[in-house]
Amino acid sequence: MGAGAATLAVLAGAAVTIAARHRPDGGPDGAPDRRDVLWRRIPDAFAAPPGATVSAVLLYPSADGCFSATGTVDAGIRRHVGIWVAAGACDTVRLEWPVEVPPTNPQITQRETVVDATDLDGNGTWLTVAAATAGDRAWADTTLGGPSGGVSGRLREPPDDRGDVPVAVGAIYSQYAVVGRHGDEPTVYLSPSGSHWWDRPLPLPGTGPAEPLGVAGAPDVFRPERSAFDIGPGVVVGRAGGTAVIWSSADGGFTWQVRAHPEAAELTGVAHDGSAFVATGTGPGGDVVVLTSADGVTWQRDLRAVPAGARPFRSVYALRPPARPVFDLGGPPAPPPSVYAVSADGECATVWRRDPDAWVAEPLGCHGVPASLAQLADGRVAAIGGTTLWLRKP
Repeated sequence: MGAGAATLAVLAGAAVTIAARHRPDGGPDGAPDRRDVLWRRIPDAFAAPPGATVSAVLLYPSADGCFSATGTVDAGIRRHVGIWVAAGACDTVRLEWPVEVPPTNPQITQRETVVDATDLDGNGTWLTVAAATAGDRAWADTTLGGPSGGVSGRLREPPDDRGDVPVAVGAIYSQYAVVGRHGDEPTVYLSPSGSHWWDRPLPLPGTGPAEPLGVAGAPDVFRPERSAFDIGPGVVVGRAGGTAVIWSSADGGFTWQVRAHPEAAELTGVAHDGSAFVATGTGPGGDVVVLTSADGVTWQRDLRAVPAGARPFRSVYALRPPARPVFDLGGPPAPPPSVYAVSADGECATVWRRDPDAWVAEPLGCHGVPASLAQLADGRVAAIGGTTLWLRKP
């Protein structure tokens, strides 16, 4: 999964029409703009304390139909994690903390940046990861329990925490999973509780230094005849030496295999749609690459059509409402998630909806690039990017 950004209170009811020249991946110049039919744009939806700016906002959908959010509040020498809560029609967002920037102390240079968040198997128990620096030190803080906080931890405890750089968060085999680097070494960090972590180095593909960029896991499968679960595979995607790489694990993250995929220059996002992995990225010629895999090992091009000239998908999301039905063991499976991707051309963005036969473009104009998408309890999709909140009709 992936982080977005935004600033100040509400312009409720604001529907937006953008000139045709702002239509990345859309139709020809002069074609009518119908984004307001599907996506409603609320500019400046997230307040910043005076003297600060807001970035890297993450959405946490809640069962009451709205969402809360965390993000980075940048006050120059200091950088903090902020908290917001949406209410009403989810287009009114209130800043919970900090309501003012703490006084600056030149001796304190710690800076925190929200990186990513996930819940575990749709259970609503959110884990948030933030990258922190102070001087030449770098480490990663974790918080279990949603934006308002809960159990805090670190991917590694001092003094071994130096050099931890988190990049993405997901879930593998009923464990929280964080991928990133420990120093120059690609690493996966795993925790069933979200507070105590163990880590494994990811093997190098032989094409130079590797950078993991996304992580996802397949759901575990209950076998009634054995009254036990089969471990769902885990996947990490990234790049190394100008070539995409995919790491896969069949044992809950204890061991990993790595393979280069020269049909892509990099893979920047991965999700699981309930039956297969979906990985997105950029081809050697700058084109869109979408790969799918049932087991995380054997991959093939997605057969769904993508319009010629579309920009590469930088992220992909498998979205479900937060109040997911509870099913008996061995009963009917959960409904499949809706799959969306995001592409960008500078500050212009397009959300792509995956249909049975094609990826369908839903251009958003030039107001920032969504870096956090979530489905609300009423079926709407919320997105944050730049200084903008979008709400999509069900």
